[in-house]
Amino acid sequence: MIKSIASLFTSSLLGRIIGFFRFQLLVFIFSQTHFTDKVIYTTTLIWTLNNFFVIPNVNKSLIADLSGTIKENYSSILWDTSMLAFRSGVFAGLISVLIILFLQLSGSPLDFKVYDLVLVFIIVIGLGQNEVFSLYNQFKKRFFLYALNPGVWNTVLIIGILTMWFLGSTELYIYLIFLLIAILSTIYMQYSKVDVPFSRQSVINTMDTSIVKSPKKDYWYNGVVILFMGTTFLDLNFITIFSVAGIVTVYTILLKIPELMLSIINGSVQPVFFNLIMDKQDYLKKSFNRFLILSSTAFILMGLFLFAFKYKLYQYLFNFQVAGYESSLLLVIIMAFFASFSYMIVRLSEEFKYSKKLFFGALAMIIIKLFVIITLDFSLDMIIYTNIATYVCITIIGLYFLFLRKSTHFLNISD
Repeated sequence: MIKSIASLFTSSLLGRIIGFFRFQLLVFIFSQTHFTDKVIYTTTLIWTLNNFFVIPNVNKSLIADLSGTIKENYSSILWDTSMLAFRSGVFAGLISVLIILFLQLSGSPLDFKVYDLVLVFIIVIGLGQNEVFSLYNQFKKRFFLYALNPGVWNTVLIIGILTMWFLGSTELYIYLIFLLIAILSTIYMQYSKVDVPFSRQSVINTMDTSIVKSPKKDYWYNGVVILFMGTTFLDLNFITIFSVAGIVTVYTILLKIPELMLSIINGSVQPVFFNLIMDKQDYLKKSFNRFLILSSTAFILMGLFLFAFKYKLYQYLFNFQVAGYESSLLLVIIMAFFASFSYMIVRLSEEFKYSKKLFFGALAMIIIKLFVIITLDFSLDMIIYTNIATYVCITIIGLYFLFLRKSTHFLNISD
């Protein structure tokens, strides 16, 4: 377990540090402008739609299905999941285009061209295929390779930002072209290590000899992921429409370091414990407690570090004066911790059969969030408060069904 975490941590940390530098470079070169707002909004849209419609279909069942069958069935499961990811990607791509068009009709100052929309559509489809092959490599315990994607993406995007600076251009399509190149690179990288046939013929041959377990559909789980992953994107839409230019970038700057810790934990620690729980459900409580301790320790240390050096740190890293935003900074640290912990709750909900309850709990919190923000108080702090409340609600519901009700289809489970 330690070796797996170390492998994931090394690869994930490398990618996140490069990504951190990529964001720094973007802010230093282009400052807090409509262009940086547009880059942040568009990339958030892409990842959000991917997490809405593609990741739930791939992530919820691929590793569990592979774990529950023989190697001769791997090809069929991979193929079926890839086709499912493609169909989901096309749908998500169309939705992303419609959202951008709606945003412009609503009076947003962010402007998009036709080729921007085409590139967004293709990128969303590509991300789904990358996730399929990456998860297969995670299943095969190639953890370093699995977590290497962000490092490749951010390296290519740094080259893209420097190219735009050299050309003196702030055209979004140039940035998106480099993002597409980055994703195609990782698709090739992940696929090249897949050690089973991947073709329609392989499916036919496999189905001749054994019963294949197709990816399961759990629309409640999809709904939970949509609500969970959509909180930040919903925030950016409110801020984009009702606030001044550059405020999206300011909000992202405050989130950046806590988000870095969140992504490292989700990319390095969480997959190992999730796989361990899937393989040995009788160690659920022990694995869950270890994950909680590691996550809590990481966020406490990060919080102490940030508040000791916050003024100089944000000035040096982002050329940003954090004075006046101290309370917001503390809140985003708390929000990132609960986001990390509750994401594990969400990932376990499909296999342990409490996704329906989780969906209604999260939906109720989102409705309360919208009511509070629209009618009572539209501010960054209130947005963060409502996000924390949503994550806490998800956590409480999940813990109840994991450890008290034990609503699960696994047999002979014990703590």
